[in-house]
Amino acid sequence: MRTARPLSIAAALLIATSALAGCSTAPTPYRPVGVRSGVAADGYREVRLEPGRWRVVFEGNIVTSRETVETYMLYRAAELTLAEGYDWFVAVSRDTEAHDTLSVRPPSPTWDPYWSPHWRVTRGGVWRTWPRESAVPPPAEVSKVTAYEAMAEIVMGRGPRPADPQAYDASGVARTLQSTIVRLE
Repeated sequence: MRTARPLSIAAALLIATSALAGCSTAPTPYRPVGVRSGVAADGYREVRLEPGRWRVVFEGNIVTSRETVETYMLYRAAELTLAEGYDWFVAVSRDTEAHDTLSVRPPSPTWDPYWSPHWRVTRGGVWRTWPRESAVPPPAEVSKVTAYEAMAEIVMGRGPRPADPQAYDASGVARTLQSTIVRLE
């Protein structure tokens, strides 16, 4: 039986790692959660709590800025308000959470993970190691990555917007933020 060569296995691991890393190379576009281009479940979602009251959430991936996540959440709240036939909404609660995770980048593919010490016998019968540069693998790169999730509970209304500083004119918000929205192509 023939075993796989270490170089072949290392190459396969490198390709798999590159493919997974490629899933989060662009910021999350404006899209519903159910539409996925990669592994992560990012995008917007909402839940109707009662007539005229909704919880709106936008979750970004690790390369989506906090500002973008908050902007997309407000845009979705405005879009939803207009779709429901209302004129304005009040953010009765609003929060942005940072989800931190550690990202581990494997060592260089030139390191042979199947290397084991080589031994030899000298004339005196003493075992010695046969030195080799790759005996100790290079360290993996570890870094912290942050993904943001913005959420708000909104109450929708019709007619003139209230004087509340947390009240937003839905058509004004949608018009103002429209140019900053990057949609799924």
